[in-house]
Amino acid sequence: GVHTIAADAAAAALASAKTAAHTALTNALETYAQGNYTVENWTALTGFKTTGDTNIEAAVTTDAVTTAQTTATGGMTGVETVAQTLAAYKTTKLGNLASAFDGYHSGDYTPENWTTLTGFDSAGITAINDAANLAAVDTALSTATTAMAGVHTIAADAAAAALASA
Repeated sequence: GVHTIAADAAAAALASAKTAAHTALTNALETYAQGNYTVENWTALTGFKTTGDTNIEAAVTTDAVTTAQTTATGGMTGVETVAQTLAAYKTTKLGNLASAFDGYHSGDYTPENWTTLTGFDSAGITAINDAANLAAVDTALSTATTAMAGVHTIAADAAAAALASA
């Protein structure tokens, strides 16, 4: 068929836009380090690049090329690193610990036992904040909540004393 100068220019512009977009995605992917991601998140991150490349190739306008590139790089940016995942998990588990602690009331305990209970809460907060991975966060929360639950109330001590003297 006969090609117009305008059609040839448009085709050249589209091809140039596709090449630039593929290069941009390749360069974007190279800014991420696989070791900073879980296997699942790295697969998701590289999946955004693969999908972006596919959508760039399928694009029939330069606007569609730009959209495919922007969608892919935005998706890549949104994938959480291990550090981000751990930080969010710690925040959630610190909230769980705070909720557990809120269930205790100082008036139910001798001053010594209240000090012990608050010490377990403080130790739990420190251990969660210092945890290097999700499992360590879970262990810290479990240790703290179990320890707090084991502190005797005044009523429990009175009941135990009454049983002992019976």
